[in-house]
Amino acid sequence: MNAQVKIDTPDSEAVDVAIVADVTENPALVFTDGEKFDEFFKAVEAETDTLIPDVTTEKGRKAIASMAYKVAQSKTAIDDAGKGLNADAQASIKKINAARNLYKEKLEALRDKVREPLNKWDNEQKAIQAENEIVMSRLRAFALVAHDATSKSVSDDIERLAEIEIGEERFGDDYALAIGLHESATQILCAALERLLKEEAGRAELQQLRKANEARAKKDAEAEQQRLAEERRVEAEKRKAEEEKAREAEMKRREEAAAEQARIDESNRLAKIEEERAAKARHEAEEANRRAADADHREAVIKAAVEALMRTGHLDDIQALAIITAIESGSIPNIQINF
Repeated sequence: MNAQVKIDTPDSEAVDVAIVADVTENPALVFTDGEKFDEFFKAVEAETDTLIPDVTTEKGRKAIASMAYKVAQSKTAIDDAGKGLNADAQASIKKINAARNLYKEKLEALRDKVREPLNKWDNEQKAIQAENEIVMSRLRAFALVAHDATSKSVSDDIERLAEIEIGEERFGDDYALAIGLHESATQILCAALERLLKEEAGRAELQQLRKANEARAKKDAEAEQQRLAEERRVEAEKRKAEEEKAREAEMKRREEAAAEQARIDESNRLAKIEEERAAKARHEAEEANRRAADADHREAVIKAAVEALMRTGHLDDIQALAIITAIESGSIPNIQINF
């Protein structure tokens, strides 16, 4: 089975029309004559070199894709022809496979070379699209105002949002969507800023009122403290005066009590002295009486003793008295008078 290599041959001296025709007619020719592939490859490469890649237009991009496709068709036709030869000639399979791989690599490399501008453009478009998605994600994020946002944070978001440029050429089909997201986010942030400014102004006013009330309450409290302090001072002075008066009264009472006690003590002392004097007088009187009684008793005893001696008939009263006196004084031993 012979595959057909479809390569259009432009009128150019750089392209070997004969070799292209031969290979086109019989792709297996390149496996039986290695030089044929080189000639064919140069002819195809010469044709691709005539292509001026232009990725800025749809037509240019299609021309690049078409040329790469043609090269790919040549690779497929030759590869298919090689597969046929491989089936028909198992003995030369290694040689053919090596040639196939070589030709595949060269044609794939040529294909990649031809398609490189388009691949580069595709990658750039993908990168731009990815960046555009990031930008639109940011635009959507700007439209979500945080519950704890402040006028400062929203104002900063508005400034950052204004720095985002939405170019029609860059965004392409997404331009209208990007513009809409930008405008919507701007409106939402401006409305949020206006609301937050009012809320913050209200809170600031309430804060001022609260501070004024706190200052007034503090002033009233200080005045009340001063009043209470003055009352306590007056009360303390009054209590001090009363305590001083009470101390003076107590001192006076104690002085009077001490004077009274001194008077009583003195009276008691005098009374005691008088009592002692009276007791002494009584004692002295009793003693005098006792002595008088004793003297009388002694005198009576002595008189009786004298009279008894005188009755003996031998003694007069003087002699008898002298004997009794001598006995009474103990001058005469072993003899005593019992009174």
